[in-house]
Amino acid sequence: MIPALLDHIWQSTLFAGAIALPALTLSRNAARVRFGLCSRRR
Repeated sequence: MIPALLDHIWQSTLFAGAIALPALTLSRNAARVRFGLCSRRR
């Protein structure tokens, strides 16, 4: 049980860091840049 919990914690931390880095980077750009990136995915 403990190994599974520790595995979940480090994976969650890694995922949160992977999401936070682009979010912080894009928050400094103009809204049109963020909109352009989001609209390309659709």
